[in-house]
Amino acid sequence: MAKPRYLPYGYRIQNGLITPDTAQAEYVRQIYQLYLAGNSLQEIAKHLQANSIPYSDETGWNKNTVHRIVKNPAYCGKDRYPPIVEYTLFQKAQVLCQRKAPTYTESLKDIRGDIICPDCGSRLEWQTKGHRWRCRHCAAFSVRIEPDILLQSIATTMKRLQDNPNSIDSPPLSHNTVSIEAEKRQVEIDEMLSAGNFDAESLIQNVLARADAQYLCCTAGKADPMTLRIKEALATAPPCDTFDPKLYHAITDKIVLHRTTSIQLKLVNGMVVRRIP
Repeated sequence: MAKPRYLPYGYRIQNGLITPDTAQAEYVRQIYQLYLAGNSLQEIAKHLQANSIPYSDETGWNKNTVHRIVKNPAYCGKDRYPPIVEYTLFQKAQVLCQRKAPTYTESLKDIRGDIICPDCGSRLEWQTKGHRWRCRHCAAFSVRIEPDILLQSIATTMKRLQDNPNSIDSPPLSHNTVSIEAEKRQVEIDEMLSAGNFDAESLIQNVLARADAQYLCCTAGKADPMTLRIKEALATAPPCDTFDPKLYHAITDKIVLHRTTSIQLKLVNGMVVRRIP
């Protein structure tokens, strides 16, 4: 028998037995009815949120939580769970779900070229058969993860950045980082000093020009142009409750996918943000 913490939404333990939770079971039936009536998963999630219907997980309602309910056979009585919806209703939902399901190419088209190995940094490849990612270079691989779950994990990470924009900063550059213009100015300064016969005003101008060039090369922290670009994109985008391709491309460079399917987003300014699903 399933442990309480693993119970699907709509069920509870009463007198040692799994029984439907009266209020939640009604919401489950409502979800199936709305889905079969032609509403999208996202529309159903927004409907539940708008009506302040509680969900047991801290993530709240989104298209993936609704999708899990629509796809879970426990609701029609499988695995010794008391049925909440009729079997025929559940089967109709599966047919509709299969018809609407995007292909791998469609669902992962925005990120598949950006996912890299945490061990060697090579690009990971999607294996349709096992629904996991594998590195051809070092043979590292992830555990099974559905594309929609991965996309939602990315969305959750971006939403966290939207809610906490002050957490975004630029990684410090090496003290040895020198721009080409600064190097050019330094050569001119060295040549003037070596010659011994130089105009003091010209030397001062070169020294100041070199300082300006080096300053532009240094990180400006939260004022860094790429950091400002990220913050602007986050501020102007709608709340990232689901994966937003436009926002993703505006702020993200790479995705580091670990074997456990935890992810790290490498932003375009070099900052790395971690998300554990």
